[in-house]
Amino acid sequence: MEIKFIGQGYNLEANTSVAEELITAFSDEAFNTFQCLVAFASFGGISALTPHVESSKNHITTFRIVVGIDHEVTSKEALEELLVWNIDAFVYHSTSRILPKPIFHPKIYLFKGEEKIQVIVGSNNFTEYGLGRNIEASVSIIYNITEVEDNHLLMQVESYFENLLNGTDFNLE
Repeated sequence: MEIKFIGQGYNLEANTSVAEELITAFSDEAFNTFQCLVAFASFGGISALTPHVESSKNHITTFRIVVGIDHEVTSKEALEELLVWNIDAFVYHSTSRILPKPIFHPKIYLFKGEEKIQVIVGSNNFTEYGLGRNIEASVSIIYNITEVEDNHLLMQVESYFENLLNGTDFNLE
């Protein structure tokens, strides 16, 4: 198992970012699935990854992205760029009547393959600043799928967000 802290925007000598981690994972032929749950997206964040997503389609055959649109932070242009990707992409809009209304706010990037998993969880939205410029912090965990103890993490994430990941949550459009 490899656990890595990804800090960005503060200690510039570290030269790390979630953008670089995503680009590396998109190029890794061991992965065949990419799933992403993020609060906000911008055109700059999405379009910067477009060439990497396109080239990854040789080996990544399943994509599912859920982006929040509450508080109008996610741009129309970002959503239009997701359509260019020609993948399963959804917006999450809370229909809760509870006030103040809870917003969709996770930042989870999940790559899966036959033999290994990578989970990136942290503060990074799918925006240009969130992926590479803001002061942010995340953790990347890569492990072999046969490491049964470690697979518990994937099962917890998939169980908790099951209806989002399978597209049946009533807040998805």
